[in-house]
Amino acid sequence: TNTGHATGAATFANYAYYPPYGGQASSFSPRNQQRLATAKSAILIYCALLGLSPILKSLTKSTSSDSIWAISVWLMCINVFFFDYGGGVGAKLVFVLRILNTKANRYFRFPASLSTNAALMASTVLASRLPSTTHVFSLTLFSIEVFGLFPVFRRHLRHISWRGHLALTIILVTGAGGGVGVKISGGGWRAAIAGVVLGGLLTGLTMGVCSWWLIGLQKYKNEIHGPWDPARPVIRRHWD
Repeated sequence: TNTGHATGAATFANYAYYPPYGGQASSFSPRNQQRLATAKSAILIYCALLGLSPILKSLTKSTSSDSIWAISVWLMCINVFFFDYGGGVGAKLVFVLRILNTKANRYFRFPASLSTNAALMASTVLASRLPSTTHVFSLTLFSIEVFGLFPVFRRHLRHISWRGHLALTIILVTGAGGGVGVKISGGGWRAAIAGVVLGGLLTGLTMGVCSWWLIGLQKYKNEIHGPWDPARPVIRRHWD
């Protein structure tokens, strides 16, 4: 029988047509069954966070505030520097999302990197400093959406529409720059415009000019060999 995969492994869509343990066939379509499973997982995460919020609130009660800020900064730096921005095939996988259409089956791979765990840990540490369990629950749930689910949406959007991905990036940079400008200066729309302009310039300088400059420096790269290199055995094919 055809298993739906080149290597002979059965795919998720094949199993979706048959209920486990030989029960009766479900009246829902495979896509609706997947949506139902996603809704169950969301409810489970919601209830788990709601129950763990009192514990998370008292997680760092015996730790000084300076240590909390330092840990959060380092964890966020790990999130920035270790995030898999390319999302290549060789990255570590958390799951494989299969999108079914009438023409072909496409497999999109989403990496699970160290940066996601670092960002969630930083959010958990910061949430423990909030005044109530409701605030802790809200920040933790928001961090899961931003650092766990939103990157999946962005990668999916990039595979579907490059223009949509570019538009979303511009919106995020603009919103972040305007928000930082308003927060720092405490002003109105003028501070927001200044933040948007400054944030756009810094983003373009960091992601565009610096990247182009580093790529241009590759031609000056020179590999130096010395006595510190490991010994290379010389194999003699003929003996004197």
